[in-house]
Amino acid sequence: MPTAPATLASLLDELYQKQRVLGGWTAVLSVSEESVGRLISALWPGSAQLSVEWVETGAGAVRLDLTLGPASFGLAEDSEAVTFRQAVTEATLRRGPTDVSANGITLSEDASIEGTVALQLAPVDPAQRTCVVALDIGHAKVTYRGLDGGNLPSDLGARIATALAGDESYLPLASLDLTSTPSAVLSAFKPASLQHKVTVTSSGARIFQLFIGGPGETPSNACVDVTEPVPTADGCDYSLLVDSGVVIQDIVGGFNAQTGLVKLVAVNADPAGGSEAAYAQTRNPMQFQGTISCGKAITPIQSNAAMGMNFKGSTTDGLVVSSYALPGGTISLQLAVAGNFPLQLSDTGEIKLSAASTSVTATGVAENTVKPRLQFFLNEDIGPNISNVSLSSTTDLLLRRLNLAGLQPKIDHAQIPADLVLAGTLGPAPAN
Repeated sequence: MPTAPATLASLLDELYQKQRVLGGWTAVLSVSEESVGRLISALWPGSAQLSVEWVETGAGAVRLDLTLGPASFGLAEDSEAVTFRQAVTEATLRRGPTDVSANGITLSEDASIEGTVALQLAPVDPAQRTCVVALDIGHAKVTYRGLDGGNLPSDLGARIATALAGDESYLPLASLDLTSTPSAVLSAFKPASLQHKVTVTSSGARIFQLFIGGPGETPSNACVDVTEPVPTADGCDYSLLVDSGVVIQDIVGGFNAQTGLVKLVAVNADPAGGSEAAYAQTRNPMQFQGTISCGKAITPIQSNAAMGMNFKGSTTDGLVVSSYALPGGTISLQLAVAGNFPLQLSDTGEIKLSAASTSVTATGVAENTVKPRLQFFLNEDIGPNISNVSLSSTTDLLLRRLNLAGLQPKIDHAQIPADLVLAGTLGPAPAN
């Protein structure tokens, strides 16, 4: 059965339907296989010329000089490793102290060296507080094909691997800075651990994933409940999913730091708290009280009602606000609030909430008494204050804390259907 293309729209819809998909992780970065190849290309030690030496009985020192084509890379489906292949375009065998060419090597059309390099999580540097995922180039497993003749040694693959690595033991592919968040960034995001995984999606695409944990116990499984995490059909190289609990806590903290009368609280903020995504809610509901009487005909009746507002994610409109009635009220207010606060993405990668449109509908007594006051809160308090909220901790993670081997993420899409989604391309990092 053919699979649907990996589009951003399908990713957002799936996240909205499932609500919470990160399995307790704070954030998960997914990178396409092609982009991983570009990451490794910036690090790869293999040059166009490679020399392998050994000692041969009766001939003394022997050197095999190989001319190699560009390297191609992939992700190994059945292991946490990277595969590579380089075509051999020329081979020269030299024997003896006089270094006289003594070819006897025949190259087939598919002559190449190829192999696998394991992905390893290096120990955290206690001084720098950095987690590093590296290629274990010092233990690369290399084979060759299409090189015939010349009485080549049985361990030539291992010798090629040694020559390929040179003085390198590890090649740092990605790193995560675990130091404290800058004081200028008010954040609930506190990265504490890192894991990596090569994943094959339902469409057969291979992706490289980094799982970022927060304080407390690290989740037991490195997995994310998303069919196609990288929307390659929309030209994206990566996606970053951030748990809604962290994002909503950051939004609430930024909003409450403003001078408005309305304050918010985070609901379902704990990643392990359930399947529903976190959302923001007004801290103090609006209280409505009154007395219903008819002279001396009836005993006066005390009436009351309470209403609050929720701010939840959506696939297209950022946070969507809606009203809800608290239980225990004795009257039903014919009152409703609607509106949305989209995410706004700047050219520099800054993400802010913006006030788009809000409305209050009311009938009966609420139309004249409550509606104007509520509309005032939306237009003059909530709207301006929420427009000052920046998701700086998320951009701090992607653009500063994460280092991807010479490539810089560009944020092209930002949306908060439940967990936050950032997606875009990877380009060359600016020179320091």
